[in-house]
This record gives sequence, structure tokens and C-alpha cells, in this order.
Amino acid sequence: MEPTFLKGFPLVSLRLEDVIIRDSLYAKHNHTLLKAGSLELSVNALALMRGTIEIKKVSIIDAAIDLFTDVDGYSTTAVFKKSKGEPGSGGGTYPELRKFSLENVAFVIDNRKGGKLYNFKITDLNGIMKYSSKGWDADISLNTLVKSMAFSTRKGSFIKDKIVEGDFDINFNESEGLITVAPNELEIGGEDFIVGAKFKTSGPTSDFSINIENKKILWKNASHLLSPNITSRLDMFDLTEPISVKCDIIGDFNIVGDPLIRVNAIIKDNLLTTPGGQVSNCNFTGVFTNNHVKEKGFNDANSAVKLFNFNGNYGDIPISMKKVFILDFEKPIAVGDFSSKFEVAKLASLIDEGLMKFSKGTADIKVNFKADIVNFMLAKPLVDGVIKINNAN
Repeated sequence: MEPTFLKGFPLVSLRLEDVIIRDSLYAKHNHTLLKAGSLELSVNALALMRGTIEIKKVSIIDAAIDLFTDVDGYSTTAVFKKSKGEPGSGGGTYPELRKFSLENVAFVIDNRKGGKLYNFKITDLNGIMKYSSKGWDADISLNTLVKSMAFSTRKGSFIKDKIVEGDFDINFNESEGLITVAPNELEIGGEDFIVGAKFKTSGPTSDFSINIENKKILWKNASHLLSPNITSRLDMFDLTEPISVKCDIIGDFNIVGDPLIRVNAIIKDNLLTTPGGQVSNCNFTGVFTNNHVKEKGFNDANSAVKLFNFNGNYGDIPISMKKVFILDFEKPIAVGDFSSKFEVAKLASLIDEGLMKFSKGTADIKVNFKADIVNFMLAKPLVDGVIKINNAN
């Protein structure tokens, strides 16, 4: 410990080295709340004389912070809780933190009860806070590697092994118990996103919503920012040109399992690759949700990819589908409609001439279909509708 006093009076500065903070049950769970190579603290001495605790700055360097919660709900943060009979537990002045920084800090929230794991390797984090009668505002800059952002450890992590860098404008309204992160540009894995969020801090629930938008991103790059159970299904498809994407993640940190995940994409004049071939000049609106039927929860069995107002060219043949749904990621099926009107001679680009060859005539197809999906291909299709072939040769 190296205390330094009257450094830039009225500030009193203190530096602690090799800091370790553990709770009384460390031997049982083996998780250290804080292990820091250096912790620097600056307080306003004049404010102390007025009975106010004003922390000008806290800096944590070369550290690991582990917020661990076991399956029974016990947390390492219990080290900060006072017993009912402990002096000072009935109230007092809350400290006001003005500036804070983290440098080379591993920050982990490991919630075994909720099945959630957030793991960040923070290169730099710097924040400035301002207080008002309604709460506080914070301006934060961050550069971190996301090792895990798993809302459900069973399903895997979002933005795994991606670097996140940017600024945050955060407001806390004390009467509402609400933290609001204003929409702002954030770089995630080399892509520029607009990200905003809200977090509830009071009451029996810990509701949150995270809103992410990118107006120009490749399909694969967007897909690989999601958890593996979603990525594996979206990777059935690929698009050559960038698309516009919005993603909403809405849930409760206190609830076991996935939050609501909703992704909307707009595709225009693109080249779509599917297990069944390519579609050029492709246009559609795409939606992913893990809550297709509201009463059935947020899970793979209730997940769906939905395509609306789909149109494009399959070979030389124009095709359109008002709705196509891929339902149930555990036992996937495809349902939808299909329509096309074309000269049958154009089938030459799709059908071997030795099997069938048309020299003239037209086809008019309007059908509904349902099929299992096996190894990303349609199987056992059921087709209902009308197929008209006119004047064919």
C-alpha cells in the first residue's frame, strides 16, 4: 500500500497494490470478487469536512472482477452486505463517484442460478459522471473483447470473441429505477452498429431491452454475431450484397433461459444462395424470432425464420412467394406459397435435356407447400394448388 496525501489538495489520493477482496464463503465456491494489481482512489477532503463522500476518481489496473452467483442464489457481492445489527447499516451518505477507469481488467458475471455468463476482457474503460436531483448521467468510452455474452449458457454466446469499441451516453432515473443507454454508434467485430438499451434496477424483476441496428452488413457477418443455435439455421442461406438489419433482445436478468430475440432484415436486389440453388434479383423482408407463438416461450422449438413478399429469378424463371416460414428449429419444417408464370422453354437451364425439353408453351403455377427440412434440404413435400401448362411442345 502506498498512500499519497495532499497531492493536488484538496484531493487525498491513495494507491493500493495487490488488492484481494473475497467473501466469507470463498473456500466453498473458490471465486475471488476482486484481484487487482493496482487500485487508485482520490477523494475530496473538503467535501469530507462537509459530511459528503465525493470520490473524484477510482482507477483499477491489471485486475480480475468476478461477480459469481451459485445455483442457490448466493453471490460473492455478499461481502458488501451489512448485517442488520451492524453499525451504520441504518443509513448514511452515499458516495458520489465523479470519474472511473479500468485498464486491463477481466470482468465476469457468472450467474449459475440463471444460467447466464458475461465475460469481458476490458482493455480500457473511462467514465465521467454527473449527478442531479433525478439521478445521474455518465459518459463512458470502452474498448473490450467479449469472450462471452450468454443469456443462456446452454445456447451459447452472442458476439463471442468480438471486439467492442465506442462511447456510451447513460442516464439513471432514480424515481423510475431505470438506466437508459442512448442510441449511439458502436463498433462490434469491425462492423458499425447503432446500439441503445434500457435496464430496470428496482422492483422484483430486472427487465432489460437492447436494440441494435446496422443498415449495411453482410448476412454472414450479422448471423455470426448471434448465438450458435440461431447462427446454424441462418447459415442455411447467404446473400452477396449487404443488407439492413435490426435486432431487439428483450428479457429479465432474473429469469432462467433465453430472452426474446427478434431480428428484422430488408433485402433488395440481392443474390440469395440456398441449399436448393441461387435466386438472383432477390427481394424480401426477413424476420427471425424465438417466440413464434407467444404462449410457447422463447426456445428453439418456438423459433422461426419468416420471409415476406419474396421475389426473384431462379435461373431464367421469375418466382414469388408472399410468405415462407421455417418453423421449429428442433424439428424444422418449411411452409409457404409459391407462384410463377413463365415460358416452359426456359426450363432448359434447370432440367437436363435428356429428361425433358420444351420448345414452346407457358406455365402458370400457384401452390401452397409444406415440407420437412433434413440436412438443410426440403424432404417429403406436400403441395396443394394449381399448375397450368398451356400450348406446350
